[in-house]
Amino acid sequence: MGLAVINGVVAKNNDVYGNYDGIYTQDMTSLIAGNRIFSNADDGILVTAYGALITGNRIYSNKNGIAGTLYTNGRYDIENNLIYANTAAGIDIGGGGNQLPNNKIIGNTIYQSVGTGVKLSASSVNTTLGGFADRLQRRLQPVLSRHQRGRQPGFVRRIDLRQSGGMAGGGRDAERRKPGRRSEIHRHQRRR
Repeated sequence: MGLAVINGVVAKNNDVYGNYDGIYTQDMTSLIAGNRIFSNADDGILVTAYGALITGNRIYSNKNGIAGTLYTNGRYDIENNLIYANTAAGIDIGGGGNQLPNNKIIGNTIYQSVGTGVKLSASSVNTTLGGFADRLQRRLQPVLSRHQRGRQPGFVRRIDLRQSGGMAGGGRDAERRKPGRRSEIHRHQRRR
């Protein structure tokens, strides 16, 4: 494990790479922000127990970008991250959501040419996925995967997940996108 972020610790502006899991976190009192998390063998960020606040990170070239399972009274807030080129999933998470405010995955840019963009397990209740800034792109793999048996209580999807082979976005974001304009992910990939 690269960093253990627990009990109110702030992990900000770090490069975390070459570990089994990049960052481990287990509570909402800690903050993971502005980090570059890449080339870890399993998860870029592993979220357990009571959850995490994860914002403004670049997470790429791991097995899973963000993954984990929370206790039912835990929650996660995953916002404004750039998540791409992970081999299994951009986000693969379950659990939590029984405390207010509920689980949130909002304003992220997620690009997965393999694997799944966002995978929510059956235990991921009361989850808001979306916001005008969310962009999910895929080639041949699913954009969103969630438990198929029955409905997930409290699941709210606020983006258009059309699988047209290009960008799947919604609301004002899709309307503002101009032909020929490179997306944020393409600019980041070009720098690598």
